[in-house]
Amino acid sequence: MKIGIVAPFQVISHRIVANRILSVLRSEGHECEIYDFESERIPVDNILYVGTVVSEILSYMARFLPDKNVVFYGTAEGFPLIDPICIEKEVANKIKIVVPSDFTKMCLEAVGIAVDGVVRHGIDMEEDYDHKFAEWLRTSFYRGCRKCGDRAQLKTPMVLCIAGNQERKGLDRFILASKLVSRELRGSELPPWFVLHSGGGFVNVAKMISDLEIERFWFTNSYGRMPMAKINTFYRLCTVNVLPSYSEGFGLTTIEAMRYDKPTVAVNAQPMNEIIEDGKTGLLIPCKKVEQVKYMDRWFIPMHLYSVDDLADSIIRLIRDQTRDLTMQIREAKKEYILKNYIKLLDYF
Repeated sequence: MKIGIVAPFQVISHRIVANRILSVLRSEGHECEIYDFESERIPVDNILYVGTVVSEILSYMARFLPDKNVVFYGTAEGFPLIDPICIEKEVANKIKIVVPSDFTKMCLEAVGIAVDGVVRHGIDMEEDYDHKFAEWLRTSFYRGCRKCGDRAQLKTPMVLCIAGNQERKGLDRFILASKLVSRELRGSELPPWFVLHSGGGFVNVAKMISDLEIERFWFTNSYGRMPMAKINTFYRLCTVNVLPSYSEGFGLTTIEAMRYDKPTVAVNAQPMNEIIEDGKTGLLIPCKKVEQVKYMDRWFIPMHLYSVDDLADSIIRLIRDQTRDLTMQIREAKKEYILKNYIKLLDYF
C-alpha cells in the first residue's frame, strides 16, 4: 500500500510517532513517505495523519476530501471544543479516527466524535542508546558523590523526568518533589541525581531549582534538540521515571522507560493507569481532585491534581526498594507496546 504519513513536525511527540510508523510500515514492504502538515502537495491517495484532535486540524482534513482516503491517528488531552453543527463534525464523519488510549476515545465520544478503533502506541524494543554518553553520565554522577567515589559497582540512583513545559505537564510538582526526596535521602550512601529533560515554557525551571537550592539536579534545557539515542541513555541509566502530568493523551515516556525495564510514577488517572499497573510496573499516586481547565481555547482538560508529598514518597519508595525486582513484570507488560502495533492502522483504510 502507498501511504503518505502527515504530521506537524514542530510537535516533537507527533514527529517521533510518525517516524516510528514510517519505519514499521516500510519494514513490512509498504511504500510510504512522511510529510509535514504544511506541505503544499501530498501526492498519494491514502493519508495517515498523526496529531491532536482539535477543531483546526479537522478543518485541515477537508483539503483531502472527497478524493483521498484519510485515517486520523489522533490523541486528545481533554475534551475538544467543537461546535455540534460545523464543518469539523462533517469532516470527522467522513474520515476514520483511530486513537492510542481509552481516555482519548472517551474524550472524543463525549463531544460527539465517533472513534473507529484503538491502536496502542508502539516502540522499537531493540533501539539502542548512546554508549559514550552513558559512560560520561556515569563518570559525572559518581564524581558528584563523595561517599561512592569511583566504585563502579555501586549505582547512583537517577530520578528522570522527560516532558515539555506546559501547564498540564506538572513540572513544578516534579521539582518540588525532588527537593523533598533530596532532603529525605541527603544522608544516604548514594543520594540521588535528578534529571529533567525539558525546555523553557510555563515553569521557570532554572529559578525554581535555584530558589529551592536543590543539589544534584540537571535541567538539560534542550527539549526537542537531543538525539533519541541520548534520550534512551537516560532511560537506561535511571532508577525511576516520573510522569508528573495532570493530563495526557497517552504518556509515551511510560513505555519508553519500559523498554529498559524501568518503572514509572504517575497519578492514578487515565490514560496513565491504562499503562501502569500499580506495584507491578510502577506506582500510581492518588488523584486528590479533578479540575476542568479551558486550555488555549481548544480543549477542556481534566487536570488530575495530586499531592507533592505522595509523589515524593513514591519516588523514595522505588529508590530505597531497588532490590525489589519489577523487571520480569515490566518485561511482560511491555509486550503490548511493540512497534508492530502500528501495522493495525492499515486495517482502517
